[in-house]
Amino acid sequence: YLQNDAAAMDGTLTDDKNEQDMDILKELFSSDEEEMSSELETQRKRLAKSERDVAEHIFERIATAANNAMKGSSLEADVLRAALVSTRREGSMNNDAPLTAEELTKFAKSGVVMNRKRRKMKDGNPKNKVNTAALMEQIESLESYQDDSWDDMLALTDVLEAFGCLTRVSDSVDVDSDNENDRESVMYDVTQAGINIGMLGFENSLWCLVAIGGAWDVANASYQLDEFRSSWEDFNDEYLVDAINEDDISQNAADSQQKKDKNNKMPKPQQEAESLLSLLCSLSPSELAGYVSCLVSEGSRSSASIVESFQTLSPTMQQVVQSTLSSMERLLEVQKKCSVDESSVKCQLELGTFEVVAEWASGCSWNEALEISGSAPGDLIRTLNRALDALRQLGNLPYVPIRGTDLDGVTVHETSRGIHPIIRKMCREAAIAMDRYPVKDPLLFDSEEGEDTSENDDEEQDISDDLINSEEIVYTEEEQSKPYEKSSE
Repeated sequence: YLQNDAAAMDGTLTDDKNEQDMDILKELFSSDEEEMSSELETQRKRLAKSERDVAEHIFERIATAANNAMKGSSLEADVLRAALVSTRREGSMNNDAPLTAEELTKFAKSGVVMNRKRRKMKDGNPKNKVNTAALMEQIESLESYQDDSWDDMLALTDVLEAFGCLTRVSDSVDVDSDNENDRESVMYDVTQAGINIGMLGFENSLWCLVAIGGAWDVANASYQLDEFRSSWEDFNDEYLVDAINEDDISQNAADSQQKKDKNNKMPKPQQEAESLLSLLCSLSPSELAGYVSCLVSEGSRSSASIVESFQTLSPTMQQVVQSTLSSMERLLEVQKKCSVDESSVKCQLELGTFEVVAEWASGCSWNEALEISGSAPGDLIRTLNRALDALRQLGNLPYVPIRGTDLDGVTVHETSRGIHPIIRKMCREAAIAMDRYPVKDPLLFDSEEGEDTSENDDEEQDISDDLINSEEIVYTEEEQSKPYEKSSE
């Protein structure tokens, strides 16, 4: 491309023109010609380096050694030639052609594909051993070796659709269709929760949005988990009957049935998400900062166990953790059901970083933070930076006004709404509180030229107006035990 441009430029300068026009053109093209010559030289060097790298690649050396070994007339050479002929597909290429590095790459890739298929078969049938012979027969029947990246993308799409981040535009294609051509023709709309996930840069952005109550299993794809939990509760109740008198049993049964009848229209996943969101709204910005750090932490080097870290939390924070674990279990169930690749299913809640991040967001000194964490300064800075970056990303998500149906305990939402404006506002406040030496973010929040603080004031006023015009969304301590019961007021 650069050579063609350079030739065209030279042709323009050599065309028949008067001397004055030539001087003008040379002056105009002089700087461009110098830049193009420099870029051409750079690209030539890159090309030469790439050719050297290819020539020195390990597969090139293996192919050369194998071709040399197959030139002989020994038994080993005959075995190698027979193995190469049997591995090549019929009609793909001449069997007498030498082995190439590209063929070795395909052979190596097919081994990776086979291992991944074996793992997925084992996950689908954990009680049964994988039949290697049947697996090999299945792979050999394929027309060509292909990786399963497309299958992984379809699995992720199914999870995002189940959690209300994508909605199908057309219902002409069967939801359970396994035909790849049918799946390729499906079109989706991205919901507000999907936009949030697309803007986040976490290892598992869906998990982080679920953990802050912004997404839930709207398709109820995890219904089997609810059935298991219900069976387990019934199993425990059978052993508790003798310890409760008959009047208490009748009263508890009536209360349970009344609550069940009241909430029978709202799916269990949405109930869990609203309960988690109401608890998060009752936290302080510093506590929310500590909670967010648990979602993105690389792992604490503290000697304290998970139980000890949990016991140091406040009662409200313990409720948040318990509710989050329920949401995590539901997400993992859906991801497993959709056969999502293991590298994409990571969901973590590392409680060891909560205390130090919460204290730093509350304004503690650097020495106090080092004493609380018990880690080296470099490790502490990395932990605080990860928390600050996560808060900044969450705070930069688009603002969506509060709706009157949010957290009313009655309305069933067909899609996930994304981050709640109160959570977004608290993330911004926590990030600003954490943004101090030696933890500093030069680009804390996105802002346009000429933007001033009046925009933030207007946003806070919008949130206040939304709260006034909508139903109460932050519950008192008494209401938290019954977050789905709509007050008469």
